[in-house]
Amino acid sequence: MARAPRTTKFVKPVKTIADIVALERSPYDEVIPSRNLHQVFEATALLHADRPALSVMKTGDPEETAAHLSHSELLARITQAANLFRSLGVTADSGAVAFLCPALAEIPAALLGAQVAGVASTINYLLTADAVADLLIAENAEVLVIPSQANDPETWQKGKNVIERVPSLRFVLVIGGESDPSRKMIGFDAALAAQDDVLEFQLTADRDTVCALFHTGGTTGRPKLVRLTHGNQIHAAWSFLRCTDLTSSTPRSTASRCSMSAARLRRGCPSWRQGAISSFPRPTALDIQKLFRITGALSNVTE
Repeated sequence: MARAPRTTKFVKPVKTIADIVALERSPYDEVIPSRNLHQVFEATALLHADRPALSVMKTGDPEETAAHLSHSELLARITQAANLFRSLGVTADSGAVAFLCPALAEIPAALLGAQVAGVASTINYLLTADAVADLLIAENAEVLVIPSQANDPETWQKGKNVIERVPSLRFVLVIGGESDPSRKMIGFDAALAAQDDVLEFQLTADRDTVCALFHTGGTTGRPKLVRLTHGNQIHAAWSFLRCTDLTSSTPRSTASRCSMSAARLRRGCPSWRQGAISSFPRPTALDIQKLFRITGALSNVTE
């Protein structure tokens, strides 16, 4: 008899010393069943298919049009992105998929899809072109994801300026842009839409498989790269749920740059895995008071 899907969330509250002792004696696989990120989102989509999973505000006003995804839609987008990156030759053993982008609506699913297919890296788009190029070279980036000129003129220009400086780059995906084979550019939106929402490759990633790189702020010198595994991400999400007591009805809003890879995923993924809503607004020009009124998430907003 097949077991029902389980998300990475706490089952029993921890309120006493006896609860802690019981938790410590529990087999890890029973407490945290998922072996990789895709399994987490797959289980949540099976349990809460039509519940809202993600809202990305396109402007600073939360009452204006936002992009919304249910848990089943989020899983589909993650899977499409994973298929797209794998079709470009991305694996756990290849160079990284680097994101040089603000927090656009397409980013959360694309970032997770890149981790399912291989290794993702988010780079602070406020860094100088020299620092960006150094990081891309250090992580042997093979795919670079940037916004179109219409989406973000400054980041678009910075991305263009570093492309020729990184010998390992094979493809540049442009969110909101068109393909230009002469410059190794592929229109992200059309390429994603062409992908199936069922994984087209065998998923072998396990808890110890590296899936993400993030860099330090560079305040004590040049930015340094740090690795994260699937297990790191999943355990951090479970721990975060333990500490914050998020439930399937708890809205959570996160306003942070896309470059904050580890922080963003630890803040957002617990909500997705519990079955709650997670809003990823752009941190600039954000009307915080209006956001509070709409989401009721005053105690759950982080910057």
